[in-house]
Amino acid sequence: VLDCQFAINSPNDKESSVRGPHVDSADEILAGLLYMPVAGDTAGGDLVLYKWKDGVERKLHGKAEIDPALVEPFATVGYEPNTLIVFRNGLDAVHGISERKPSPHPRRYINFVLNANKPVAWEMPKPKPAGNPPPEDAGEPL
Repeated sequence: VLDCQFAINSPNDKESSVRGPHVDSADEILAGLLYMPVAGDTAGGDLVLYKWKDGVERKLHGKAEIDPALVEPFATVGYEPNTLIVFRNGLDAVHGISERKPSPHPRRYINFVLNANKPVAWEMPKPKPAGNPPPEDAGEPL
C-alpha cells in the first residue's frame, strides 16, 4: 500500500527535537520525506542519519525508539525547500530529527510510505540462550 501523509510539526517557543533516533514500523518497506519549509525558515529540524556503534547490542525501546548512546550520526539532510529523501526501511535505517530553534513556523513535509500488510522490513535479533548451546544434532526444540 502506498500512502501519502501531509504532516506538520507545531511551531515551538523553545529549542527541541520532534523525534530522536528511531526506525520506522516493521511493515514499512520504503519511506520518503519531501520538505516544504515556509520561506525564510532556518530554525533547523534536519533529518539526521545514524549508524550503530561498533560492538553494541542492537535493541529498540518500545516499538521503534533507539537509545542515542547506541548510535552515532553520519549524515544530515537539511530541512530545505523541495528536498526529497527516499530510503529503504530496516534495522540499519536509523534516523531522527535534529533540534529545531524557536520558530513561529511549523515544520512542514509530506511523508510517503510503502507498506506491506505484515512485518517485512526487519526483525530484531533473537536473544541468545543462556548457558551452553545445544549440540548441533539436537534438532529443533519442541
